[in-house]
Amino acid sequence: MRAYGVSAILYKEFLHMARDPYTIVFAMLPPIVQVIAFGFAIDTDVRNLSTVVYDQDGRQASREITMMFENTGVFRIQNYVSSHVELIRTLIEGRAVVGIAIPPDYTDKRKLGESAPLEVLVDGSNNTIALQAMSTAKSIGLQSALTRFTEITNSPNSALPIDIRPRVLFNPDLLSPDFFVPGIIGVALQLSLTMLVAFAIVREREIGTLEQLMVSPATRFALLLGKLIPYVVLAFFEMVILIMIMCCMFNIQIQGSVILLFALSSIFAFAVIGIGLLISTAAANQIQATQMAIATLLPSIFFSGFIYPRETMPGFFYGLSYLLPLTYFIDILRGIVLRGAQFQNLFQSVFPLSAMALLLFSISVIKFRKRLD
Repeated sequence: MRAYGVSAILYKEFLHMARDPYTIVFAMLPPIVQVIAFGFAIDTDVRNLSTVVYDQDGRQASREITMMFENTGVFRIQNYVSSHVELIRTLIEGRAVVGIAIPPDYTDKRKLGESAPLEVLVDGSNNTIALQAMSTAKSIGLQSALTRFTEITNSPNSALPIDIRPRVLFNPDLLSPDFFVPGIIGVALQLSLTMLVAFAIVREREIGTLEQLMVSPATRFALLLGKLIPYVVLAFFEMVILIMIMCCMFNIQIQGSVILLFALSSIFAFAVIGIGLLISTAAANQIQATQMAIATLLPSIFFSGFIYPRETMPGFFYGLSYLLPLTYFIDILRGIVLRGAQFQNLFQSVFPLSAMALLLFSISVIKFRKRLD
């Protein structure tokens, strides 16, 4: 393949980008806004759930258990009610999502060493909130039981039958931004790069300048190369900015090799460029190109593991996730950024992503050349 005339096409494309600041703004601004907005907005950490308490005991023990709930940070005592009917009505009206009912003999049963039932009512209309609230409530009950066990044995050093000591690696504080922000970078890159590459070709066809380039001395390969290189450079510049935002604004430090991260990002960029070129050969105008780009992005968001764990998906969608380049790139991003993974640790993601990038880019180049012919 001869690349005669590629320098002229490159000069023309960079000149067009310089004269059209909207291209730069469109390329840079949406991904930056997405990373910042979603990094702050997408937060699966459940905190400050509005809670109402129906305390029929009113003594020291009931106040202590209420404070245990509030001290977790998950529950926020918003109000005290005077009846069980009022407790249920508050939950029905949505003025609270958790209701705690303490029986009148709570303190007495605690003193006698008997089981003291505590009713915790949780609004299940949001299952994520409900699951977290139920889990925390059970943890409080377990902690109370362990405290009571120590009191009964009269020894602070009494050994428990099982001593479980969990330890969270790579994200010990379980912060949502540490999980979501690397994935958002992959999503933002795919959206911007796919649309830019597709628009670059479709726009030329719409205004009639693509035909002028076809009759120029530049070869078909030079034309393709000259059109794509500026957007690859733009993608890497965008990647630098997004990484800086991740490190400075969200305080997420890259545990692995930055060079490896950018090297593997280039493989993903070629896969996305292939998708953009395929769209450009199928779309008749920029509106169609936009619709097709969004259509390819939505499955990537929902099935790549960006938000939902792939292992929990039905078999069909789990199989579909293997056909998405973003699936492997998110694994690479989280592996390098959070776990400090090296190349040999990421081979199971790098190999299929490389094969997919080669296949997509090759098919798109062949179809693009046929379209030009």
